[in-house]
Amino acid sequence: MHGSASLAGKVLAVADRGGLAYDPAAPPTEAWAPVSPILDMGWKGRAAVVGGILYSYDYLGQVKGYDPDTDCWSKVEGLEQELPKFLCGATLANVGELLYLVWEGKWKGKGKAKGKGEARSMVVIDWAAIAVTKAEEGRLTGKVLSRDTIVFKDMPKGSAITHCIALEL
Repeated sequence: MHGSASLAGKVLAVADRGGLAYDPAAPPTEAWAPVSPILDMGWKGRAAVVGGILYSYDYLGQVKGYDPDTDCWSKVEGLEQELPKFLCGATLANVGELLYLVWEGKWKGKGKAKGKGEARSMVVIDWAAIAVTKAEEGRLTGKVLSRDTIVFKDMPKGSAITHCIALEL
């Protein structure tokens, strides 16, 4: 499985092909079913649900959203100039009904640090908080509200982002 989410009262899990939906309200013999072929073909990588829309990014690196009411994927308009293309490795989360994208950035400083006898390096995390809305005729729009870079020094060699989850404390 490379992605999971809760959408429209169901738990979704997708792999390369053949995603499944679990409906806890259905009778036990009908609780598991294949996801829509449209959803299955369009969902690549990690995803987050904001406002009843499942957001992910496609093989072209564009952020897109899936509307379960129309069984349709739409490109999120308005982000082209503000974000890089996410060919792989980006992760998403819903934080206060904003779509957060988190990805590994590029270190623009010099060299690597060594510490405690093992190789250490810098890990650069870039993130953006995006307000997403469903506009007329099902169009999806996004506006980057904030964006920043965080540099973690002295991380174990090979450290990488694998998943992002939003927590309420």
